[in-house]
Amino acid sequence: MNGRTARKVLIIRPESQLRAFAAALREAGFQPVVWPAIAIVPPEDDAPLRRAVHEIDRYSSFVFTSANGVRFLFKALEDAGRGPDALAGKQLAAAGPATADVLTRHGLPGVAIPHEFRAESLAGLLNHLSGPVLVPQSAIAAPVLVNQLRARGLEVNAVAAYRPAARPMPPSISKQISNHAFAAIAITSGSTARALADGLRAWNIDPGSMHAATVVIGPATAAETVRAGLRVDLIAQVHTSAGMVDILSRELP
Repeated sequence: MNGRTARKVLIIRPESQLRAFAAALREAGFQPVVWPAIAIVPPEDDAPLRRAVHEIDRYSSFVFTSANGVRFLFKALEDAGRGPDALAGKQLAAAGPATADVLTRHGLPGVAIPHEFRAESLAGLLNHLSGPVLVPQSAIAAPVLVNQLRARGLEVNAVAAYRPAARPMPPSISKQISNHAFAAIAITSGSTARALADGLRAWNIDPGSMHAATVVIGPATAAETVRAGLRVDLIAQVHTSAGMVDILSRELP
């Protein structure tokens, strides 16, 4: 393992997004421990998404802030008897390479990827878009991106395509946190930060007592982590799971 003693890193991420991250950490000499603290589930009210799919042909542009938004839109299209080719020839934008990869795998290339993989950065690249614009997003998404698009005079329909549902912290995870077993805790979204904070409170663990370094995927997640009452020790320079592995490899003693 690269000549190093394995160090435990707790990954807090939806189950569907854990495997590649864990493999990359293992390759870098870490010992990943996974806690799928968030389940990604359909929105409580999927009527707006179904209406958007019914009117899919009227949209000129599509903006995706996560791979989950792509997956849930494509599932809704499938349920309606359509497919990803409904977006062929449209203007597409994605926040980050993971989201763009999902589109590309479905034959939808030509996606704009911002230098910083954040919704706020994405808005700055979208001056070329024409409306109407469909934004399939999390039910708890911040309004920054949509507000910026509307400020440009675009007609924007932001629909809840999915929502994060928190899972309780298992006793095995709380015990390892209490025993300072982790060298680092990796937080990949505001939802996972809140899940960690809620889990600590449920087990009466003081966040200030944690010895593990807290590494977050980017500045937006850092802000959400602080709002959840947790400290931030490291911020990935490239806002991807690979960027998190890189900064852990460089900064952990």
